[in-house]
This record gives sequence, structure tokens and C-alpha cells, in this order.
Amino acid sequence: PPRHLFGADVGLGKTRDYIEVLPRLFDELKPRHAILITVPTHKLAGELAARIAAMGLEAEVYRGPRQPDPDCPEHQMCRRYDDYAVFQAAGAQSKLCNVCKHRSICGYLRQKKQTSKVWIAPHNVLFHKRTAPIPPVDFLIIDEDPTNAGFEAQYVVLAEADAPPKLAWAMRGLPLGVAFQRSDFGLDNQTMHRLENDLWTRALTVKLDADADDSDINAAKAVVLEAAKDVAHAKLLRAIRLQGVAGLRCLEGQNGRRLEWTQQKRIHKDFN
Repeated sequence: PPRHLFGADVGLGKTRDYIEVLPRLFDELKPRHAILITVPTHKLAGELAARIAAMGLEAEVYRGPRQPDPDCPEHQMCRRYDDYAVFQAAGAQSKLCNVCKHRSICGYLRQKKQTSKVWIAPHNVLFHKRTAPIPPVDFLIIDEDPTNAGFEAQYVVLAEADAPPKLAWAMRGLPLGVAFQRSDFGLDNQTMHRLENDLWTRALTVKLDADADDSDINAAKAVVLEAAKDVAHAKLLRAIRLQGVAGLRCLEGQNGRRLEWTQQKRIHKDFN
């Protein structure tokens, strides 16, 4: 698809100009598709939505589960965000949502039912898989540089003691504290893919019955915390397999070796 980059000083009207173009883009949208505009922060997203509304157009702001609920500002979009974050780290957040006692008033779940031809979100949305309520995107407008939102210091820290045996073995063969090549990592892609699938399978065994109460959820959290390690390891293996080892270092500490990765994420294929 075509891509256009406009570089200009602050205050020259870039935002106003692309707002004025939106009605023309509406005519080119596929059914149930949308325009996505990303900006550096949620605060700027709200301000931009107000500017678009002032021009007689409709736009919705995507808010993450930690953000204030606009319909109930004293609460976060997710009423039990601390628990949600634990389950999310293991890819099991839907299991918590299905049994949460707040689900009927949850701003985050309510948002998933919203529809709009224009969605506004912070830049970090670009680096993750697209989820509801954002529909397939036909036009993407990135307002200001999104680079920092995709840069994760210590994207994953993996201790040798927590690693599956084959991965721990591969870590012991790496040079310490310096850059290394993919060929230095002693696991081929087929082996890494198999390990990755095994880790995902283990992580997704968390279960919560439909009538689960807070004590059941707290018990499940202990299991989920362990599962989150498997998910982190699986993501690491997938990233090495698909993207290589740039930014990855093997370091030595009192408790053995560990891998640390400072990585510039790529824009997710859903938005590319």
C-alpha cells in the first residue's frame, strides 16, 4: 500500500489538514473497516477526538484496561486491573473476564462493543495484535514519531534457572556481555518452534469455572504467575526464530546466566 511521510514544524496545521481529509476517506472504506489515528498519549487522543467532533465528525478513543473509565472516572476501564495484568501476562485474560463479578459494568468490555469509522489510540497499539473494538484498518495515520512506544528496554529477562533444559543448555554456549550471531544460539528453528509450542500449551492450561469466586481467582493467579514465565520464554523463542538476536545479550550473575533483550519492536502486521 502507498505510504506518505510529512515532516513539518509544530503549529503548521498538519493535524487540521488530515482531519479535513477524513470525510473523503470514509467513501473509500470497506464495509465494517475503519481509519486508525495513533498519537503519543491517551490525553492527546482525547483532545484529538474533541477536535474531530468539533468538525461534525465522529471518532472513538481506544483506552487500555488501566486507563480511567470515561463513564466512571473514579474507576479504571478494568475494575480489577491488577488481577487482569497477571492473567494478561500469561495470555489468559479472557478467562478472568468470563468470571469477573464486574463484567456487567466493565468499561473495557463495554468498549469492545463500540463501533466507529475513526478510532484514535496511543502509539503502543501499533506494536500489538489488533483486538476489538478496533476493526480492520484501511487507513492508518500516525501523528508524531511512534519509535519510543515500540522500544522496550529489557523486553525479556530470562534467568538460566527458569529456562527449559534445552534453552538453558543453549544459553551456556553463548559469549558473555557482547553481541552474538544467530548461529551462536545452539538451537535450530525447528527445535525452537517445538519448544515454543510446548511452552504455550503449558501456559494455557489455567482454568476457572463459571461460578469461580475471589478465592478461586486468587488460587488461579498463583498458577498464572508460573504460566507467565512460560509465555515470556515462548515469546523470546518466537522473536529469536523470526527476528534474529539483535539487541540480545547473555550476562552472568550470582544465580547463573541470564538473557536480557533491549529490542525495537516492529509495527504489527495487522497495521502494516
